[in-house]
Amino acid sequence: VNANLKLELKNTVRPAVSGKAIVGQTLTANPGTWAQPDAAFTYRWLAGGKVIANATAPTLTVSKSHLGKKIQVEVTATKAPYAPSTKVSKATATVGYASSISVKSKAKGNGKVEFAVKVKSRSKAARGKVAVYANGKKLKTATLSSKGKVTIKVSKQTRGEQTYTLKYSGSGKAAATSKTTKVTVK
Repeated sequence: VNANLKLELKNTVRPAVSGKAIVGQTLTANPGTWAQPDAAFTYRWLAGGKVIANATAPTLTVSKSHLGKKIQVEVTATKAPYAPSTKVSKATATVGYASSISVKSKAKGNGKVEFAVKVKSRSKAARGKVAVYANGKKLKTATLSSKGKVTIKVSKQTRGEQTYTLKYSGSGKAAATSKTTKVTVK
């Protein structure tokens, strides 16, 4: 047996990042699960696949320099006599500024519902797409106008009180967001 051969620490659950990829928010690294207990962890944060200088804490405050990039954390586990092992988390959503979505809904009769949607980010009109969901199923997607507005019409809806979720997918410098609303379908 080769005495110089070291066993490597085994990762059983990949590291993860929690928090929202929004400028000004804090992301937190979860080192994942390792087969060997009591391992020590070091962290390196990545933006767009590139190492962020001096970002070695278990948390990261998202900054303007991260706009338009996805964030990951690289975790290195160490414990003697094992060789160190490094794993990288899945990427976050694309970093953007916080956005808000406002929805006005109206039952139009015959199972038709109309949603007037407005999305803003940093007090400016947001761009991108908004999708309407009912019971987890996507009904329709529409593109926001240059004023950050769109009217979405859905038909053949079940009568009575229904719950809809409108999801803005994010675009450019605006982070994804959603809003849930109830409508009494006629």
